[in-house]
Amino acid sequence: MIKKLLLSIVGIIALLIILMFIWLIFIFNPNDYKAWINSKINNDPNIHIVLNGSLDFSLKSMQLNAKEVTINAQNGTFTSHWQDATIKINPLDFFIHPSNPFESLTLQNGEISAAHQQFKASLLNIIEKHQRYSVSTELTNDVKQLNIQLTLTPHTNSTEITDLSIQTILNNLPVCLKVPSIYLNNNNMLNNIDNIRLKIKDQLLIGNISQIVLKPKLSFKGQFTAPYLALTQIVNLNGFKVNLDSFALNFALSHNDSVAKADISINAQSANLIGIDLNAIASSTHNLLSAVDQGDGIGSAFQTLKSQLLPLLAKDKLVADPNKSTQLKQLSIQSHIDNNQLKTTSINWQAPEFRVTGSGQINLSTHELNYPLSIHIKGTPSLTIPYSLNYQDKQFTAAINQAQLQKNLQPIIEKALTNALNNKLGSFFR
Repeated sequence: MIKKLLLSIVGIIALLIILMFIWLIFIFNPNDYKAWINSKINNDPNIHIVLNGSLDFSLKSMQLNAKEVTINAQNGTFTSHWQDATIKINPLDFFIHPSNPFESLTLQNGEISAAHQQFKASLLNIIEKHQRYSVSTELTNDVKQLNIQLTLTPHTNSTEITDLSIQTILNNLPVCLKVPSIYLNNNNMLNNIDNIRLKIKDQLLIGNISQIVLKPKLSFKGQFTAPYLALTQIVNLNGFKVNLDSFALNFALSHNDSVAKADISINAQSANLIGIDLNAIASSTHNLLSAVDQGDGIGSAFQTLKSQLLPLLAKDKLVADPNKSTQLKQLSIQSHIDNNQLKTTSINWQAPEFRVTGSGQINLSTHELNYPLSIHIKGTPSLTIPYSLNYQDKQFTAAINQAQLQKNLQPIIEKALTNALNNKLGSFFR
């Protein structure tokens, strides 16, 4: 009796399966159930998916093909539109976990809008395993190409992003950004992000981001630090090398209406500039000025200053000497980015024999820079050399402001002449 009952149950189940397959093969049209399918794939409250175009179902591969698909974040952090989508269904999960039977999602020929940036993506793959979604894609626009990999884990009121990796090329340098974890919740706020690893070529910086707000405008603060930074590995200095110790970059960024603004502070405890010995030049200049100040050898002193030191600073194109170096102390730079311009409001770089101050700006589109600087020679008498540093057409140029230098030298010359005259008069009456 029990055997017959079990056989009857198995037979009924087998018949239902056969009938279901017949229905799927000959009768089922996924377009008639588009609303139901849209409701089933929207089981994450943070992501909204809509299948807008025609649907096609393949029983053999258990795949649902869709045209014109939109995928948007509910909080508006990103929107996307795709021409083609393929959803692969796991038959076992279809019965065990009917709320989420999807094994993978492949999106093709899409456009993504995020952080006021527009990107195109030829392919995006999402693979589901144990309620975790592995995502990989390549985004491109007119200026950059991003290779992105991450893992999404949806929660009730948030989405956890782990193992985020972004790779790109900036100024012909490989750049890789890795973030261990991000929690995105529904109130347009993110948790603080720590242990961010930014690698530019072979230079590694460790950072963190805090006070993150996504809407109504994107804003956050952050810091990147490195115990040692070889700036030459990041910026082409035409033979010169700059190594920074205890490097720190602090920034505060806001992004609204396609315009990014940022306040940037750069600091370093010490540095080594290879290619020129500015301390030796400053020391020699100070010794000459001291001799002039005492009225001692005024003619030869000024001739040396004119023929040896000033022409070196006045060279139109700086040429690095790898056998010379300058030891520098604390560096502090304050800048602001607005409308594709980096404007430096303050530069203060200390050295044993001199100090550099100034300001300037960099055009981020053309990579041209102009920095009027002042080189302050320490000691008595002190001298300020007005100096202009420029970068254009991949070439650094520099020049002294001759008119301003003459004004700065005027009181030193007058005092030197007075001392020289007094010395001559004193020797005459002795």
